Amino acid sequence: SLVPSVSDPSLFMINCSTGKEEELVYQIMNKCAAYARQGRPLGITGAVAAQSKGRVYVEAYEEPAVIEAMEGIRNLMHYTRTKIPINDMTTVMTVQPSKKPVKKNDWVRMTRGHYKGDLALVRAVRDSGLKCIVQCVPRLDLTLSELTPEEARVRRRTVRPAQKFFNPQEIASMGKHSVARQRFPGMDNMYCDYFEANYYHDGYLLKEVTVGSMVKPCGEDDPPSLDELQRFRKRQKADADNYDDDDDEEENEGSKMASSLLDELSELQGKTGLGAKGSG
Repeated sequence: SLVPSVSDPSLFMINCSTGKEEELVYQIMNKCAAYARQGRPLGITGAVAAQSKGRVYVEAYEEPAVIEAMEGIRNLMHYTRTKIPINDMTTVMTVQPSKKPVKKNDWVRMTRGHYKGDLALVRAVRDSGLKCIVQCVPRLDLTLSELTPEEARVRRRTVRPAQKFFNPQEIASMGKHSVARQRFPGMDNMYCDYFEANYYHDGYLLKEVTVGSMVKPCGEDDPPSLDELQRFRKRQKADADNYDDDDDEEENEGSKMASSLLDELSELQGKTGLGAKGSG
């Protein structure tokens, strides 16, 4: 059986400096090999870093063997040594699945803050897939500038703004905010509206995020819904609060993808068009 029993070696957890886990395991095992060559085996049966940050695990039949193996090794917090209960040993060694990669034009969901759960589209992938640039419908609260710092802090924490495409003309008409035109970092051919430390292109928010911790792929069990795609699709100028932008002469690429997927889903559901729902 793969499940540990009382006749198997025990597992001991020791806290250590974060980032040093694998290095410390190598030191322990090198010490074990050196002692064995001298005819003085330490008595431990293994050491592993598992997937826990700031912790290493040493396997041995007796605790004194673990204590001897730890002696002289820096960055190990000796006083934190703890024996893992048998029932928890398999949990320690359970391998967590790696983050599912994303690619350009994938649909993903935001996982933090006011945008948690919102649909987004991957526009580019960076840092070997660790980060990506996403496009989503903004959630701006333009009333914050009218509040005291304390009131604004409370409102940010308690009020989730509605989704609405960014409109620089609306911002300018308020007379209290300034909108600049800047290139999105690393995308020299894409000029954006820059407002309150965020970038907006064709009314959408563009943001660089970390894959896994800030966005997750839309799986088969959680695909984009018709309602989400309709809200994501950019309406024509006449319908979008009189939004006007020189870059908006052609439909945004993300809007095109949402429209295309909407048509496919509508066809699958036996619908002939989106007029009734798309005009609301």
